[in-house]
Amino acid sequence: MKTILIFLTVIPLTYSTLQSQNTIKISGTITDIYTGEVLPNATIYNYTFSNGCTSNNHGYYYMNINSTIDSITFDISYIGYLTEQISLKTFKDTCLNIKLKPGLRLNEFEITAKKTNGISNKMGLHNLPIADILYTPVLLGEANLISLLKTLPGVSSGKEGASELYVRGGNYDQNLILLDEAPIYNLNHAFGLISVFNASTIKNVNLYKGGIPSVFGRRLSSVLDVTTRDGNKKRFAGGIDFSTLSGALYLEGPIVKEKVSFLFSARRSWIDKLASPLINSSDQKMKLYFYDINGKINWVINNKNKLYLSYYKGQDEFDVQLKDPSSKSIMEQGWGNHLGSLRWNTILNSGAFIQLTGYFTKFSEFNNNSGKYYNSYSKEESYSTLLETGIKGSANWPLGQKSSIKTGFDLLHNTINPPIKKSIQDSVISNITSQHDVNFNSYGVYSEYFYNSRKFFLKVGLRTDLFSGSDKNYIYVQPRLNATYQLSKALMAKCSSMRNVQPFYVIKKNNNGFPAYAWLPLVNNLNPQESWQISIGINWAKKFWMLDIESYYKTIKNQFSNYRYPYDIYSSYNWVDLIDKGKGRAYGIEILNTIKNKGWNIRTSYTLAKSEFSSTDIAYGKWIPSDYDIRHDASMIITKDIKNQKNKRNWFAANFTFHSGIPFSLPTLSYSSKANILNNVDYDFKSSDIDYYSYPNNYRLKAYHRLDLSYNIQLNKKNGSRTWSIGIINTYNRKNQYIIYRANNNNFKQLTLFPIMPFISFKKQF
Repeated sequence: MKTILIFLTVIPLTYSTLQSQNTIKISGTITDIYTGEVLPNATIYNYTFSNGCTSNNHGYYYMNINSTIDSITFDISYIGYLTEQISLKTFKDTCLNIKLKPGLRLNEFEITAKKTNGISNKMGLHNLPIADILYTPVLLGEANLISLLKTLPGVSSGKEGASELYVRGGNYDQNLILLDEAPIYNLNHAFGLISVFNASTIKNVNLYKGGIPSVFGRRLSSVLDVTTRDGNKKRFAGGIDFSTLSGALYLEGPIVKEKVSFLFSARRSWIDKLASPLINSSDQKMKLYFYDINGKINWVINNKNKLYLSYYKGQDEFDVQLKDPSSKSIMEQGWGNHLGSLRWNTILNSGAFIQLTGYFTKFSEFNNNSGKYYNSYSKEESYSTLLETGIKGSANWPLGQKSSIKTGFDLLHNTINPPIKKSIQDSVISNITSQHDVNFNSYGVYSEYFYNSRKFFLKVGLRTDLFSGSDKNYIYVQPRLNATYQLSKALMAKCSSMRNVQPFYVIKKNNNGFPAYAWLPLVNNLNPQESWQISIGINWAKKFWMLDIESYYKTIKNQFSNYRYPYDIYSSYNWVDLIDKGKGRAYGIEILNTIKNKGWNIRTSYTLAKSEFSSTDIAYGKWIPSDYDIRHDASMIITKDIKNQKNKRNWFAANFTFHSGIPFSLPTLSYSSKANILNNVDYDFKSSDIDYYSYPNNYRLKAYHRLDLSYNIQLNKKNGSRTWSIGIINTYNRKNQYIIYRANNNNFKQLTLFPIMPFISFKKQF
C-alpha cells in the first residue's frame, strides 16, 4: 500500500521534467454558441499531425503541439453541430475557447475512422446522442434513457416491465449509476415502466461495459455516467412535455448573464388522475403515482474556475384500499431517491484539469399492510434506508505531446438500515424484527497513464480500494488496461482487461413479480465480490457505415443469491447463513452495425451470450443459468426523414426488439403436506402443497419480441419548437410472458403486461 501511494504521488510531480521543451499548449472549452452549454466528447482532429483528442465532461480539451511547426489546422466536430475548421499560428501557448453552431442533420453526418482516430471507439464505451433518447419510440410515449440502453449489444433489462440493467451477464447491483457524480441506487418509476432520468435535463451519457477507467470503482459490470445540462447562460428558455404517462416542465436561464445559470425540471405521472374514475368505487380504491425534481446551478467564477450544484429527488407511491361490510384492508408501498452533489473545477497554468466533488445519496422504501375484520385489527410495517456520503478528487496532468496522466482519490461512508418489521395485533405490538444499522467506509486511490499517437491509443490504470467493515478490513489492487490500434484507414483493433471489486450486494425479496430487492452490507462471512474481464474487438468504418464487434469473458468470485430461500430472508436474524455463496462466469460476442445516409439512420445490434452461477449449496455445484442468462438478444432501430426543412421536420421511427426467453423457476414436483390430518382426525381446513425444484432457473419463458412504431412532426418557429409524436406500442399485439404462476386449480398460467397500445406525446420548447 505504501508503494502504491508513493507511485501515485511522485508521478504527477515529475510530469514537468518529462514534458518536451519543444511543445506548446493549446487548450480551452467547447460550447454551444447560442446557449453557452459546454459540449462533452467533442472531437478535435489535428490534420497536421493526424491525431486528436476529445473534450471531457465539462467541455475542456488540451493538446500539446510541436513548436517547430509554423501553423496547424484542425477540425472541431460534435454530433448535431456544424464542424468548425481552425488554422492557428503556433508561436506560444494558447487558450482557445471554441463555439459551435447547431445545424448538422443527425442522419446525414459521415462516419469516418480518420476523424474519430479511434478516440470514440474505445473498448466497451457507448456515448448516446440525446436525439436518440428523446425520439426513439418507447412505452407510452415517455422518453426513456434505460429503454434506449437496452437496445445496445451486451445490455438487457431481463423481462418486460423492468428498468434494471444487466450488462454482460452481471446482476443489476453490479452497475454504477451516476447522476452528476452522485450514485443512484434505484432506477425504477412506476414499477419499472420508466426510469428516474428525465430526458429533457440530460446533456451527456457514457456507458462503460469494458475497459472501465480507474476513476470508477466498487462495481463489477458497468458504469452509467449521466450528466445534466448546465442551463442556458444567455437567455431564459423552457419547455413542456406531455405523454400518455406523465407531464413535465423545465425552465433554464441566466441568473447573471454569461456567469451564473440554472436548470429546473419537475415531472409527475397522472395515472392516478386518469384511472381513478375507472378503478375506484365505494369498496375499492387504488392510487399509483410518481414525481421527480431536478435542479442545477452553474457558476463560471472565471475562465479557469467553475462551480456546479446539482439536486434530485424522486418518489413513488402505490396504495390499495379494499373494504366490505365486515372487513377493510389497506396496502401502502413507497420508494424513492434523494441526492445532491457539489463540484468545483479548476484549470492550472500548466493545463492540468482539477476536479473536487462532494455528494450525498439516499434510497428509502416502506411497505405497510393493515386490515380490520369486525372488531379485530392487525398491521404490519416495514421500512429500510441506504445512505451514502462521499468526497472525491481528480487531476489530469499533461506529460507531453502524446501522453498524460490522471490521478485521484475517493472517500465514502455507507449506512445501511436493514428492513425493520413491526407487527401489531389489536393495538398490541406482537413482533418486531430488526437488526443493527451497518456502517462501513471505503477509501480509494488511482492513477492512469494515457498515450495517444497517430495509430495507437493506450490507457494503463491502477486502482487500490480499502473497505473497512464492522469487523474486518479488505485491500484490493485492481489493474486496468485499454488499447486500440489503427490497422488501416478503416479498420481498428482494440482490447481491454480489468479487475473490479464490489463491497455490497442485493438479494430478491420475493421470487417473482415486480422489482423488489434489499441491499446487503459488508459483514462477517461475506467477502467483497471480485471479477476479472478481458475483451477484444475490431471496429470498421467507412463513409456512412460502421461495424463494431467485441467479445468478452468474465469470471466472478464471491457471488451471492437467495435461490433456496427467496422470500425476504433479510428479516431473519441468521440471514447470512441462508445466502447461497458461489461464483459466476459470463462470456459472449456483441455486434453493432450503424448506417447513416440520405435521411436513413439504421442501427442493428446482436448479442450471443451465456451467464452462469455455481454454488456448492445448489445442484451439487453444477453450473446453472443465472437470472439474466439470455442467449440471443437483438434489436433494430430505424429512423427515416420524410421531410427535413429549416422550419419543419417529419420523420418515421421503428424499434424492433427480440431476445431468448429468460430463465425462470418452476416446480418439477408438488405434493400435499397432509396438514389437515392430525392424530387420525380429519380437520376442516385445506392442505397445502409443497413444491420441489430440481434446481433454480430450470425453465425458460417464451422468446420475447416486440415492434414499436412512431411518426413525428417538428415545427420550428421564432418563439420555439413544437413536436408531436404518435405511435403504436407492440404493433402486432405479441403476448410476451411476464411471469408464470399457479392458479387456484393448481394449473399454471401466464401473466402478460402490455398489449397493443397507441400513444401520443407533445413537446414544446420556448
